[in-house]
Amino acid sequence: LVLFWIIALYTLFMGWSAGLVDPDYYWHLKAGQLIWESRALPQGDPFSWTFQGRDWVLHEWLFQVGLWLWFDLTGPAGVALATAGLMAGAWYIAFAVADRFIERPALTFALALVFGGGLVAAAAPRPHMISILFFAILLAVFCAAKYRGRYLGLLVIPVMMIAWVNMHGGYVLGIAVMAAFTGLEWLNLLGRGDRRHRGQLWLC
Repeated sequence: LVLFWIIALYTLFMGWSAGLVDPDYYWHLKAGQLIWESRALPQGDPFSWTFQGRDWVLHEWLFQVGLWLWFDLTGPAGVALATAGLMAGAWYIAFAVADRFIERPALTFALALVFGGGLVAAAAPRPHMISILFFAILLAVFCAAKYRGRYLGLLVIPVMMIAWVNMHGGYVLGIAVMAAFTGLEWLNLLGRGDRRHRGQLWLC
């Protein structure tokens, strides 16, 4: 948990000191406000002068509505805090999964800094934060099922994917990971040549 708070505070400082100036932040915020207040998804682009009324594919509408509601409730400080929490939460989940194999927290922490330190620079109140968090959760669920026999966690995946599809295009990466994991598990079980274990294929 110390790692979680270190990353959360650092990410919060970086986001707050930058003033939430990400170029897409206010667009997402305004889109969320429009959807929430109208209680409908716009049929065309209401913001652009050159593309006024053109078709608009709202594949991130759920994040935008959530962002607006959170901003309306907590203001900019709350948005910065939530951004920090999403990043730190994803990093902590990845750290916890890795440390179950390494079992040396100091080394795991060092590796997390080396391979994941650059993600802090990507912290911004934008939908890709959801993909970072959901990707970490997906890996944690698969590892728990594969190496600890905790299959109930797999029930979280369909619900998470429904939300992910409507929050960020990174859900495609989640589908790719699920396909790769399932395919490798099939090959692994088939390669054993033990029919007793082949019934486990349907758990994947």
